[in-house]
Amino acid sequence: MSALAAGAYLFLQERESSLPLDIPAATDGSKVVPGRWREFRPPPASANLTPSQKEAIERLESIGYLSGSQPPKSEATITVHDVDRAYAGYNVFTSGHMPGAVLMDMDGTVLHRWTREIFDIWPDFKPGTQYTSHEFWRRVQVFENGDILGIFEGVGIFKLDRDSNLIWENRNGAHHDLDVQENGDIYVLTRKARVIPWIHKTEPILEEFVCVLDPEG
Repeated sequence: MSALAAGAYLFLQERESSLPLDIPAATDGSKVVPGRWREFRPPPASANLTPSQKEAIERLESIGYLSGSQPPKSEATITVHDVDRAYAGYNVFTSGHMPGAVLMDMDGTVLHRWTREIFDIWPDFKPGTQYTSHEFWRRVQVFENGDILGIFEGVGIFKLDRDSNLIWENRNGAHHDLDVQENGDIYVLTRKARVIPWIHKTEPILEEFVCVLDPEG
């Protein structure tokens, strides 16, 4: 079976003219008005998956991108900083070689590091046989006081202070990216595994969502 993916929507627009005949207009009992928006409330079904369905989801989650590597060059740091062509500032980055983030200036000097293993945040985490994204942080967001938000791909989101002490965590399956609003709300992509009969009667999919968290996670 090819990998199926449902769209990442907080809200679903349903029009009678565009709905297939075998798809119910509403699955949560709410009334649908053609051309109007209604909140989409999927039933929690991941806990009801059979062992074979959970295995299918694990295979789906293990699908990765084509990857490769090259030997590192002999230079250990940045060798050229053209101040006339490069914007002045600091750089925060994550790397696949460690579960952490680095703050570096334009001359390649490391100013600060954050690091935290996934097992320090979720001691009961058990990586799958092909699961490697727990070895590094996927995306981060740094705050002015040195706190940092991070994502362990497909596992969850967490917040550390400037000394890498855990402030809070949310094991919500966060993945790929995050964004912090001016009021402190955090937008993050999440997913749930469930069977949607009108897509496939038995094979589960990973249904995608945009999730909004408050500043406390």
